[in-house]
Amino acid sequence: MFRTREWRGFSSSSHTKFSKIPSLQALLKSGFTPTATAINKFFLFLFRVHKFESIIHFFSQMNSNKINGNSQTHSIVAWALLKSHKFEEAEKFMKTQMAKSSKSPIIRMWESLIQGFCIKQKDPEKALSVLRDCLRKHGILPSSFTFCSIIHKFSSQGNMGKAIEVLELMSDDKVKYPFDNFVCSSVISGFCKIGKPELALGFFENAISSGALQANIVTYTALVSALCKLGRVSEVCDLVYRMEKEGLAFDVIFYSSWVCGYIEEKILLELLRKKRQMVEKGINHDTISYTILIDGFSKLGDVEKAFGFLEKMRNDGLKPNSVTYTAIISSLCKKGKLEEAFAVFKSIGDLGAEVDEFMFATLIDGFSRRGDFDNVFYLLDEMEKREIIPSIVTYNTVINGFCKSRKMLEADDLSKNIAADIITYSTLLHGYTNEENIPGILETKRRVEEAGVSLDVVMCNVLIKALFMVGAFEDVYLLYKGMPETDLVPDSITYCTLIDGYCKVGRIDEALEIFDEFRTTSISSSACYHSIIDGLCKSDMGGMAVEVFIELNEKSLVSHVGIYKMLMKTIFKEKGVKGVLHFVSRMESLVPDTYNIICNNYILFLCKRGFAENASEMYMMMRRKGSSMTSKSYYSILRGLIRAGRSRQSLPLLCSFLKEYGLVESRVRKILTHYLCLRDVDSALWFLGKMMDNSSAVTFPCFCSQGPHKVW
Repeated sequence: MFRTREWRGFSSSSHTKFSKIPSLQALLKSGFTPTATAINKFFLFLFRVHKFESIIHFFSQMNSNKINGNSQTHSIVAWALLKSHKFEEAEKFMKTQMAKSSKSPIIRMWESLIQGFCIKQKDPEKALSVLRDCLRKHGILPSSFTFCSIIHKFSSQGNMGKAIEVLELMSDDKVKYPFDNFVCSSVISGFCKIGKPELALGFFENAISSGALQANIVTYTALVSALCKLGRVSEVCDLVYRMEKEGLAFDVIFYSSWVCGYIEEKILLELLRKKRQMVEKGINHDTISYTILIDGFSKLGDVEKAFGFLEKMRNDGLKPNSVTYTAIISSLCKKGKLEEAFAVFKSIGDLGAEVDEFMFATLIDGFSRRGDFDNVFYLLDEMEKREIIPSIVTYNTVINGFCKSRKMLEADDLSKNIAADIITYSTLLHGYTNEENIPGILETKRRVEEAGVSLDVVMCNVLIKALFMVGAFEDVYLLYKGMPETDLVPDSITYCTLIDGYCKVGRIDEALEIFDEFRTTSISSSACYHSIIDGLCKSDMGGMAVEVFIELNEKSLVSHVGIYKMLMKTIFKEKGVKGVLHFVSRMESLVPDTYNIICNNYILFLCKRGFAENASEMYMMMRRKGSSMTSKSYYSILRGLIRAGRSRQSLPLLCSFLKEYGLVESRVRKILTHYLCLRDVDSALWFLGKMMDNSSAVTFPCFCSQGPHKVW
């Protein structure tokens, strides 16, 4: 009994005397034998004064001396491990020591462990693994907040596959937790982050239609971002109407998200309208909303308006921050007004704002692009004076400037004196590739391999282009095929670089293999189609090129005039005029604008090669379809027919030309004069005289028939 009271005496002593408590070994040597109750009271005291490490250490001594605690002891130790952020040790301890503990406190413990992995260690993968164990092995159902935390973390990291996996666990029959606006807004934001706003919109619509969600302002704000990223900013008005019907109040964050959409669409007028709407609804701007407006007008090139909002911001009693000033400096740099940007930079200290590295990097980028490296090094010295340590971002900015100024030696030297990252090597490779500097490419490739850096898609794309330049075609293929092994997914630039590279060196089979793989993806890219069509045409494979072109148009992808001309040249070379006419006839199902462009190009193509009669057949086809012909096409056919002595055949076409374009069109006057000179010189001279007097007052009745005609 005496020994127990002695232990209690220790446990009730003040915190200042705690450090003088002897070790467990010393107590045991003195003949002291602690009970489980005494140990627990002592541990609880240590826990209250946040001596978690002492609990862990003391428990370790207990194990060494084979002193057993009870379930309460284990519970306190587990919480001490959790509070010490020793989550791996806590997990192991809980699995081995806490199996028989009562459910209620242990659920909270497992929740704390899961959230520790997820939030403190930013490892949602591990958190999900523990969550699965809770559900499947331990029969424990954590709270809905635990599920939501993991979903939010995966979404913020852009790992939407895992976020949806947790969402499915959450809606499982054994769980059936409803997902709230926190989850919905997280998932929508996550899909937007990975460039899949259409999936964000689909997720929202499914959630609403299933009745699982009553959206609030947070979810609607996330939805605005998705619509804006899809280029559907006009649909936000419908969303606003819907929110008003539901009685939801708008806030500054909602309007700021909406404004961002108009910035992306480059619609200045709507920016001002939204600002006025905010004022009318009694919503006050904050520093962030003003900064978004300033940044928006800066990006749209209206620096004066940006400065106006900066002044208004100050008048409203709001203090611009470094982000606000960086937006102003960035816009001035982009407009080439570096001296003004520098003046703003120098005045920032007097205005009470803090200058940060990103502001320096913005100015450095501006001067680097202009090739003004004296000011670049001045700014780097200034950073050192202000004890702002340049990060790899700043150094990469300088290296990029060197590369753009074709100062590859300086870029290479700087890269060797810093901890280069993937962007450093990508920038160097891009610079050497632009210079067609093969030794530089090979040396940088060696450095990349030696550094063992993990490649990203951008680096792979640059490296593929560089390898094509040095003729390392096998390395190109291996790099491309090895991308999935490093969890890299080829993008449109990857496919386009590969297809274009193989086509340029005449390896059309490899290009077609890559193109076929590209077609199996969901990637939409006109450039890939253009590259393979170009390669097929140069390989005299016009038939296949036409099929690819038809597929391009079926997918509603944009094609340019150069592609039409290239196809016509190839088909004409292979199959002559009839082949080109057949190609154009297959295009009749295309949208009218595209069909008109192809037909008019076809007419010019034939007329240039002396096939005006065939071109006139195309004109008749266009008339039957109700297609429009350009003045240049009319002129080319008429000139070709007249030169070939087909004046009579040209008369109906000439009448149509005159009716459609009138005498205001210079080509009409020119070809009409030419025609009249061949038929009646006096009439031609009279016409020219009238045109010189006043072309707008000319009355020129033209009786067109197959028989003789007269011009008045």
